[in-house]
Amino acid sequence: HGNLGVLNVQVSEKVGQTLVPRHGTSYVQIVGFDDKGPVADAILSYAQSTDPASPYYSDQTKAYAEKRWNRLPFTPAQIEAAKVGETLKLKE
Repeated sequence: HGNLGVLNVQVSEKVGQTLVPRHGTSYVQIVGFDDKGPVADAILSYAQSTDPASPYYSDQTKAYAEKRWNRLPFTPAQIEAAKVGETLKLKE
């Protein structure tokens, strides 16, 4: 499948009535611009968990199929509004 000449590809296999991703891009981000600056949406095409018993096993895969992407914050106000905890500063 790497010979398709595309930047992103996802290979799935049919399991029952659903398609299960087996290979390909896992993080997808698209960026556009409006009059206020960048507008970025992103998604994990796979789930957040590989454990079939987890409630997160197919969450992102379903959202990906339904085109329910996540809008990424860009401006300081958007970043502050999306904040879920304190900033962690990493040092080398």
